[in-house]
Amino acid sequence: MVRRLHALQKTSLTITAIVLLGCVYLAFSNIWYSPAIEARLVTPQGDPVAGAIIVAGWNIEGPWNGSPRGQLAVAEVLSDKDGKFNIPAWGPRRAKEGHIRIDEPTLRIYRPGYLPLVIKNYEDVPMRSASHILQFRLQGKNIVLQPFQGPLPEYEVALTALLDSLSNIYSQQGPGTCYWRDTPRILLALQDLKWQLSPLGGGNSLRKAYEYANTKTPPQCGDAFEFFRDFKRP
Repeated sequence: MVRRLHALQKTSLTITAIVLLGCVYLAFSNIWYSPAIEARLVTPQGDPVAGAIIVAGWNIEGPWNGSPRGQLAVAEVLSDKDGKFNIPAWGPRRAKEGHIRIDEPTLRIYRPGYLPLVIKNYEDVPMRSASHILQFRLQGKNIVLQPFQGPLPEYEVALTALLDSLSNIYSQQGPGTCYWRDTPRILLALQDLKWQLSPLGGGNSLRKAYEYANTKTPPQCGDAFEFFRDFKRP
């Protein structure tokens, strides 16, 4: 009887240990880090592209149906006179309701006069979670921007992929999702383009900067119209 009791106690302790280890694993399996991202924007001739706007986002994918659950991080930076840009490191951060896929981060690059780029971290890869240290595949490399050649109304068509990718950020809802506050330069630049296209009968796919703010923006985000009106451009 005593031996059986000891055996039951050992079994109970073993099960408890397994459960605790499982809880620890689940607690830390959705913790993510990103080293700083550095790269350089150039023309096809190798000349630097200064003043380009780069928006990086790390989308959280839901655990069951793959639906987007917001961004684990969003950053906006400018390329310098040498075409270089640096997106600061971040982490540790926890994705509470999902995971980061192997094709994140997504970089959106916009410079008036050039074709915009939307760069996924990997193309045509299996749908699986990324390593918990999110390395950028083009780290330290040159990224070529192609000059746009054509009438301005055709430029709006070339922006379709960029606009769709940005909409994936701003359309997501959640506590404290003030993504538009994190990316003011690209929204104001697109607004400027809207004004340029309007006299030509274009710009319908573009919006004013404050209109990208979700209508259900949490109160702590503040008023989008006032934010963009008062934003100091460099």
